[in-house]
Amino acid sequence: LQVLKTRDVENVGYTMVPVRFSFGSDIPQLKDMLYRIESHDKILIVSDINSGLAVSARTGNIRSTITVEGVMKKKGAIR
Repeated sequence: LQVLKTRDVENVGYTMVPVRFSFGSDIPQLKDMLYRIESHDKILIVSDINSGLAVSARTGNIRSTITVEGVMKKKGAIR
């Protein structure tokens, strides 16, 4: 898990907080993970995804690295 540099969303009082993580899965598990992220009640956005076959390709597993950005209200921002 790696927390990346935050970036401000201009003129709206919010900050994007990106987090990158890697995991192994099969395709249905990856699909479920992406669905859960994108449909979460918090605002989460998949901004980058890289997938490839895992070292032991015979298992059908893939290795994915995903960057997810969460939206955070800046301290002192007016609603």
